[in-house]
Amino acid sequence: MTARHSHEEYQFCLSFNTPGSYNYRGARHVVPQRSLSVLHPGEIHSAQDLEARADWAQFWMIYVPSAVMRLAARKLSRRRSNDAPFVAEPVHLDRKIFNAFVGFHELMGKEAAALEQDSQVLDTFAGFLARTGAVREQFSARVEREPQAVRSARNYLHAHCFENTSLSELASVAGLSPHRLNRVFRQTLGLPPHAYQSQLRVARAKSLILQRLPLAQVATQCGFYDQSHLNAHFKRLVSVTPGRYLPQGDASRRQERPRQRN
Repeated sequence: MTARHSHEEYQFCLSFNTPGSYNYRGARHVVPQRSLSVLHPGEIHSAQDLEARADWAQFWMIYVPSAVMRLAARKLSRRRSNDAPFVAEPVHLDRKIFNAFVGFHELMGKEAAALEQDSQVLDTFAGFLARTGAVREQFSARVEREPQAVRSARNYLHAHCFENTSLSELASVAGLSPHRLNRVFRQTLGLPPHAYQSQLRVARAKSLILQRLPLAQVATQCGFYDQSHLNAHFKRLVSVTPGRYLPQGDASRRQERPRQRN
């Protein structure tokens, strides 16, 4: 089982030969072979195999910025909204959707004109939203249910995630006792404050690594004690070391487009 974690982007996963499951949004979701799953940015989740693997698992990951999904949603609606679309069902067995994403993934792995790739990005994700009926003018129902104290603490962590904030300081911001904040924060978001802070730091580290900054500098800028501290948290949450995370080739082209991982 992977560690509980979240992503800054939407996570689309094409699963080919190994069934698995996600613990996501308070429920367990089975992911069959030849299915597409989608998880929302900021949603805490973990993944696990349903059975021991007899062979290598084949799956493709595509990480899509919220800005791309907003643009795709606008193709389907005359309303201009800054809200990202919400996909209520995380697992999809529709064969046309699966095949469309296989074709999209293969195209993005080839050399192609930027205009062709950008057009394909919007067409693919707008087509997914249209076929699943997923365009809703809200990001997540969980945010609407979030207690104000937790929201205040979460916003503070986003604004000060690289600082060495104590639980007492955070509790003061939230207007709760440290013990109460720790419990309510975990109940609402699925992680205690310190783990949520680590998520934010690793997310920022991923962005800086793609900019090819030295790993020691990444560690310092993201609030880690040193590079080994960064390595430990990064490997636990991303499943690869920072050194292996950087894709081969020109990383600059990947920062504003969906990212892929095999």
